[in-house]
Amino acid sequence: MIFYFYQNYRTKTWNGFHLIAVDGSKIFLPKNEEITQHFGDIIYKYGESVIIANASQIFDCLNEITIDAIISPGKVGERELLEMQIHCLNKDDLLLMDRGYPAFWLFALLIKKGVNFCARIGMNSWKIVREFSNSNEFERIITVNPSFKSKQHCKNQGISVEALTLRLVKIELSSGHTEILVTTLIDDKIYDHNIFEDLYHLRWPVEEDYKIMKLRIEIENFSGKSVESIYQDFHAKVFTKNLTTILKTGMQDQVNEKCKKRKYQYKINSTNALCKMKNNIVLLFTKKNYLNILSQLLKLLASEIEAVRKNRKCVRRKNPPKRFFPQYKPIT
Repeated sequence: MIFYFYQNYRTKTWNGFHLIAVDGSKIFLPKNEEITQHFGDIIYKYGESVIIANASQIFDCLNEITIDAIISPGKVGERELLEMQIHCLNKDDLLLMDRGYPAFWLFALLIKKGVNFCARIGMNSWKIVREFSNSNEFERIITVNPSFKSKQHCKNQGISVEALTLRLVKIELSSGHTEILVTTLIDDKIYDHNIFEDLYHLRWPVEEDYKIMKLRIEIENFSGKSVESIYQDFHAKVFTKNLTTILKTGMQDQVNEKCKKRKYQYKINSTNALCKMKNNIVLLFTKKNYLNILSQLLKLLASEIEAVRKNRKCVRRKNPPKRFFPQYKPIT
């Protein structure tokens, strides 16, 4: 399905790259002996024992489609999950990563595969980053050598331990905070310093997609209490979300034509689209008249639209975490 999408649709790109974000999220699982043995449990808040899996997805931020998603025991970290998914990345991808990913061995593995990346990096993560952070420079080309631990990991994985040439970029945010990005986009004539704030911001849809998965399609609401049902439900919901996105993309030209004289650009409402898909996806794969069902489904999708209001911002509040939000109701 993903191969068909990229072969047959006009996909959006950034400077010739598909903007691909990787991000992980914790998934709460139902509790029983079988699931506990497979995924493991941890002591969570207030001394409560819970079962949490780690999910990771490779997400196309401009085309809003999940290229790959996996769920694994909680002991497997984000970097290791990305290592399992690296086969999904191509030379025309630009991988966007958050602060949890930077590591010499992972960068070396991506460069070996020919994948460019841009990652946010903690100011105190590497000595050379600390020095750059305290300087008046806004960018710097650096040479990074592996630590002893990274060198051992690289040798075990068959990864080169040669020094990496990377670029550090300092971004002053409108909030007054500073962030440091590390990237393989070294050529400052092609990739000017000014593009990087907007570039990293384009990673945000992967965060929103997890909100859709957890609150709209309730990916933590499992239909069974076996390990097999956990994997089946997880991948079935990701498949449903992807199929909905592909159908929405195919109908967008009709929406554009319909709304070309309106003040705002319009798009198909994602929540309503997921709701319609939920009620029809089984019929699409089980009924002989699936073409009629698909035709009616596409008409329903195109009838539920919303305005795209760009450049809206709101303060990100550090409230206590909630499992569910009243303004993000699940699809019904």
